[in-house]
Amino acid sequence: MNALKIYRSSAGSGKTYTLVLEYLHLVLRHPEDYRHILAITFTNKAADEMKSRVIRALTELQQESNPGLAEALQQLLPEVILRDRAALTLKLILHDYSSFSVSTIDSFFQRLLRSLAREIHLPLRLEIDLDEEDVCKEVVDRLLREAGKDEELTRWLEQLILHKIEADRGWNIEQDLFVVAKQLFRDDQGNTRVLDRKTVHDFYHDLTTFRKSFEKSLQEIGREAIDVIRNAGLKVDDFSFGKSGVAGYLDRLQNARDPDAVTATKRALAAAENPEAWAAKKSEHRQEIVHLAESRLLPLLRKAIEIQDRDLRRYATGFQLLKTLYLFGIVNDLSLHYRDYRNENNKILISDTPRLLGAVMQESDAPFIYEKVGTRYKYLLIDEFQDTSLIQWQNILPLLEHTLGSGFMALVVGDAKQSIYRWRGGDMSLLLQGIRRDLRAFGSLFMEDVLDTNYRSKREIVLFNNSFFEKVPPLLEEVKEAGALPLLRQAYGTGLAQAVAKKNDIGGFVRIRPLTASTDPATGEERTWKAAAIEATADAIRQLLKRGYQLRDITLLVRNNRDGNLLATELFQRGFRDIISPDSLLLGTHPLIQFLLNVFRYLADPGNSIAKSQLLHYYVTQLREQDGVSLHRLFADHQLKSRKRPSATISLFDSEVHTDNAFNQLLPETFTAHLPYLSKLPVYELSEQLAAIFLLNREPDAYLQRFQDLALEFTQNDSGNLTAFISWWDENEIGLTKSVVVPEDVNALRIMSIHKSKGLQFPIVIMPFTDWSLFPKANEWIWATTDEPPFDQIGKVALNTGKKLLGTAYEAAYREEIQQQLVDNANLLYVAFTRAEHELHVFLPEDSGGELSKVSQLVSRTCDSMDKLIRSGEEWQAGEPSVAPTDSSSGTTTDVLRSYPIHRWQERISIASKARDLTGMWEEEKSSGKRFGIIVHRLLSEITASSDIERAVQAQVFDGLLREEEAEEVERQVRAGMELPGMEAYYEDGWTARAEQEILLPDGSSQRPDRVVFNANRIRIVDFKTGAERPAHRQQLSSYCDLLKQMGYAIDRASLAYLRENKVVDL
Repeated sequence: MNALKIYRSSAGSGKTYTLVLEYLHLVLRHPEDYRHILAITFTNKAADEMKSRVIRALTELQQESNPGLAEALQQLLPEVILRDRAALTLKLILHDYSSFSVSTIDSFFQRLLRSLAREIHLPLRLEIDLDEEDVCKEVVDRLLREAGKDEELTRWLEQLILHKIEADRGWNIEQDLFVVAKQLFRDDQGNTRVLDRKTVHDFYHDLTTFRKSFEKSLQEIGREAIDVIRNAGLKVDDFSFGKSGVAGYLDRLQNARDPDAVTATKRALAAAENPEAWAAKKSEHRQEIVHLAESRLLPLLRKAIEIQDRDLRRYATGFQLLKTLYLFGIVNDLSLHYRDYRNENNKILISDTPRLLGAVMQESDAPFIYEKVGTRYKYLLIDEFQDTSLIQWQNILPLLEHTLGSGFMALVVGDAKQSIYRWRGGDMSLLLQGIRRDLRAFGSLFMEDVLDTNYRSKREIVLFNNSFFEKVPPLLEEVKEAGALPLLRQAYGTGLAQAVAKKNDIGGFVRIRPLTASTDPATGEERTWKAAAIEATADAIRQLLKRGYQLRDITLLVRNNRDGNLLATELFQRGFRDIISPDSLLLGTHPLIQFLLNVFRYLADPGNSIAKSQLLHYYVTQLREQDGVSLHRLFADHQLKSRKRPSATISLFDSEVHTDNAFNQLLPETFTAHLPYLSKLPVYELSEQLAAIFLLNREPDAYLQRFQDLALEFTQNDSGNLTAFISWWDENEIGLTKSVVVPEDVNALRIMSIHKSKGLQFPIVIMPFTDWSLFPKANEWIWATTDEPPFDQIGKVALNTGKKLLGTAYEAAYREEIQQQLVDNANLLYVAFTRAEHELHVFLPEDSGGELSKVSQLVSRTCDSMDKLIRSGEEWQAGEPSVAPTDSSSGTTTDVLRSYPIHRWQERISIASKARDLTGMWEEEKSSGKRFGIIVHRLLSEITASSDIERAVQAQVFDGLLREEEAEEVERQVRAGMELPGMEAYYEDGWTARAEQEILLPDGSSQRPDRVVFNANRIRIVDFKTGAERPAHRQQLSSYCDLLKQMGYAIDRASLAYLRENKVVDL
């Protein structure tokens, strides 16, 4: 069938089902054609969903388990043949899955680019870098590192900094360069011209010269006018309206240095036509002022207005352009540094892919290019077409033309009302206008259909949205800067009103509640409307739970991550512990992760008193079990020491208190006794050790698990060094960008951005903060071009948004941006309002009147105009609150970990450092006695006094040489060994001990007594034995004595200690 099918969908209208059905129509006719069908969507999740739906549908047709689907395909094939074809198609796809071409448009373009790597001179082992932010940062860092080396670049950067300072915009240029770099990499149209610095400098000079000349001419007029007034014995306040009148305008011209100051006011323009307007009717100087105006002042005013009429637009444009122009002298440098980065790393940005392909398309035969991926596609299915960018469309257009020209079918599905990715290049005009314009040669093949039934939402929600969004376009067109919005009218015209599916014909509830700031009666503190919204949200959740809904049924939609993070934190504090939010549950905000990072920082730098204080505070207040060491007593002791040393300031956490054992008393000994060892561990192993030391694994913790995942990832990609990890964490703002990943099927509240919710549906939707701006933020930039000379010669430039662009050469671009923003915000509202299945709750601030500038005003004023919406007390309502369906609580059964296991690798792997340690060291039961003997032997050789035993045994545990359950028995054996009769001589105070000290022999060999203690030239020797007594033991001990005598020592005592037999034998 030769046709171009265009399905215009709406929220919940079953577009994925329609796509799958169309795919089945194609593949069931000719099963081998699965290799010749390309289905494109815009997210991996959507691609996976479509694949799984196709496979499931074929399985159901084969098994005859879906009568509804079989009925929908009955016109295609008889039932028996349909079953056999489905079985064959399923077998072919599963046996050749790589040819099952359902993918994102980016994946498809990347596959195509790799196949063309040789033709476009790219490395064969090319990597696609998805992290544009990191690449931009690296390129900007490379540029800034050149400062001081490249003299011309250095001077340019200095000028850029000075210009920012003069404009009161600070001195840091890094963020400005970052914005330019991102635009350079994202520019779909290639309008960001790479200008050399001389061109930019000359243009800057021309603009500055013109600006100064324009200002000087008006300043001279202003000074002359004020001199005339003063010489006449008058002052500005004597004239009509004083400083806000025509004389005030002339006065301001004396120091005019911006467009606002030089622009003639309405009163000045009126006075230019009428001398009588210069003086108030009751002024005692009226005749004198009117005469002065006619004779001297009117010519000056008219001259100023004439200059403005001629040159104000150019002046105002240059004034705005000069704020950012210097940045564009560095675009070439950024481009060169990016090229170097690409070559050094064999990487390109994902945003480069369509641009590189576009260049090839212009030079080559499109069908040949697409054959390079290994398949000649006959059929093309494109989903979410409203999110397609212009350059993506230009790249896919040749394939569409080839498909239609070859007599095959193409299909496009999209909903312009859900176009919310303009910042990523999405262009809704392609669906509304572009596809018909660019494929007009195939006009006779167009078949358009509207999917107008909503299968998602209950009746009241569908009817509310039908009525609400019908009234939005005329309200938005009242915004003065915008004017008519033809795209919005077109998007919300045909197909807006949806029919309700039979299964949803009853029920649904919509609630729009305005809130106000108030004073807390208990504390007297001012409470913002957002605080009221949080309380209203918490209350709504409680009411929903009472009506039988589960937490998993409720989704909270927010505009940005900042609001999501605030909401998650506030709800957590109100007792809602089960919250899922990929955007909001950031690692860096969680106290446990902050504690671990403070431990890391302290281990890396023991002088970091802030980290030390914070880790100690968290441990004492959150982790430490009260064990008799009273904090009150510790602080009292600390204050007593402070009074004894008034000349010094003592902190509870300073080094002196640490040596006084306050730090040791508060923190686990397994931590304080092994600081040097811990500081040398790789970060992942360190996190495991800390989790065991501080008992962080008593309960499963998603934050700890995610932190350890990142630590392991860092260790695998880097050295695992502690200092390097801290630098990586801080420099890349990991704590503010990485969040906890939680399975989607758990019973928990969901907090999600509106953008992330697109394509999803939820039983209950709550919008707590419906109050974002309809306009661009004042500090945001827009990228604009103009045809007006001389500004047309520099191409696309970045400008600060705002009404100051009105009256400039970029006015049209600004108005277009306003229009686009209004459309974007209408679409965001549409996406948010259409996610709900059963109930929609919207909280917003009370409309305070004035010009339309906020989404909250748009919602309130639209609701005011809706006849069928009931105002119930403080809120608008449609429908009635519902009781949860009986199957709402059903879900996947999840096994929940009751603890978070920490495994010590030392207990599973042994690395022997001495030959005698190797044999049987970690064998189980049969060798445990020998292992115990070795450890007891070692401890008796090394410890100094009985008070050291417990610490020494714990060190063995910490090092993985002992298990916790074995420690008590080893400690008992060591104490028993030290208490044997005669052993006290080897642990006597005043004697210096050496354990296993080697004695070198003339032939190069060595001997090593277990323990020697000496005082001056007197020496005592003891050798520990774990086996039975043998004559060889005496010979060995005698040998030690002979060697030490030769070294000049007097043997005071020599003994053999038999630990198993509990006896000491003197030599």
